[in-house]
Amino acid sequence: PLLVQLAHPRTEHFAPLFVTMGAADATGELDEQRSVIDGFWLGLAKRSVQFG
Repeated sequence: PLLVQLAHPRTEHFAPLFVTMGAADATGELDEQRSVIDGFWLGLAKRSVQFG
């Protein structure tokens, strides 16, 4: 159970995404988004998304 608690993402991992989405939506240009970095690095998944 302890390892599951350590591996589970908490809200601080998702908060920057919501701030970014809100800032992009202020101009009304949230319709266009693309994944600029995608893949695996040392066995960990990574993804960067560009809005606008």
